[in-house]
Amino acid sequence: MHGFEQVYEMFKKKSPPNFEGKPDPMEAEDWLKSMKAIFQHMYLNDRERISCASLLLKNDARIWWDVIRRTRDLAIMTWNDFVLAFNKKYYSVAVMATRVDEFMTLVQGNRTITECAQQFDRLARFSPEIVSTKAMRI
Repeated sequence: MHGFEQVYEMFKKKSPPNFEGKPDPMEAEDWLKSMKAIFQHMYLNDRERISCASLLLKNDARIWWDVIRRTRDLAIMTWNDFVLAFNKKYYSVAVMATRVDEFMTLVQGNRTITECAQQFDRLARFSPEIVSTKAMRI
């Protein structure tokens, strides 16, 4: 193996998740965090990072990436450019507003306290200014 094939084999050994492009910003955030965590330990250049990450894009995310590939010059695209484009697509203002509303109206309902606390933590990511201190979280 030579070049990118070796890089990709090392990358795949880290068990990176696929991303299908569902309109759930939490899934998008989790996927992007996974990529960043793997890349912290691999010392890849921007082109390698983009190539590895893009190979994990499936279904709607693959369609989005195909559009990006046709409309952007990938030779000069940085990893930060990729992240910005990804965030623009998967963290739309409307989706973010929906998550903030979910957070603000969260009730325990039929959930256990643990389940409700987990949902609180998941949704709190979208309203960090509301829960910026321990006292505000309580």
